Amino acid sequence: MEQRVTVCVLLYGNYPELARQVIHSIVSNCDKRFYKLIVGCNACCRETLDFINTVEQIDQTIISEENLNKCPMQRKMFKLVDTEFVWWFDDDSYVAENDALDRRLALAHAAPQTTVLWGPLFYWNDQAQFNFGIDVSPWIRSQSWYSREPIPCDPSGKWVFIIGGCWFARTSILQHLNWPPESFVKPGDDAIFCEAIRQSSHAFESIGECGVQFQTHERRAPETLEMMLAQVAAAG
Repeated sequence: MEQRVTVCVLLYGNYPELARQVIHSIVSNCDKRFYKLIVGCNACCRETLDFINTVEQIDQTIISEENLNKCPMQRKMFKLVDTEFVWWFDDDSYVAENDALDRRLALAHAAPQTTVLWGPLFYWNDQAQFNFGIDVSPWIRSQSWYSREPIPCDPSGKWVFIIGGCWFARTSILQHLNWPPESFVKPGDDAIFCEAIRQSSHAFESIGECGVQFQTHERRAPETLEMMLAQVAAAG
């Protein structure tokens, strides 16, 4: 049976309960014949490291004693991917239904090749709400994938994107965009990823949570998570 998906899970810091939750949810709900499992560990505690050493379904592990942050670790993990699709998990998302992987594969099979990313949709209106701390428009306009389409930084723009905590993508788009850029750390990576997809004449599709849930956790402000999930529900 061909393994068509690489599941990539990023673990971080002193949160072993989140590590157990996300890893157990994947191995319990997904047929191992269809996926490989890569785990990245950023400055993980001993309890987390001891736990992942017990999980037979993990194919490869990347361990960094220091916190490389999200995007640098992603680059290391994506270099190991040799499957058609990547299913990304931050450690505070997890599989809640046992057909979550099957549904994503079916959606991808039915979609045109230009549709390259699936997940819960989110949006911010213009820079007043979504502020990277700098004006990102010059950087976007300098990229090879920029197609001169209006960008959300422009007046009355709207950032529409798939949430970075859990998404399903064709590996080919990561390779085409060489994603994430070497200069990226974490903030706004999901919004700019989707803008790069759109500018490069590809598309992303909102599928809601589709068998995945997000954990309310002290690291994420509860009101922010509540607002995010409300917008996901409204977007369908």
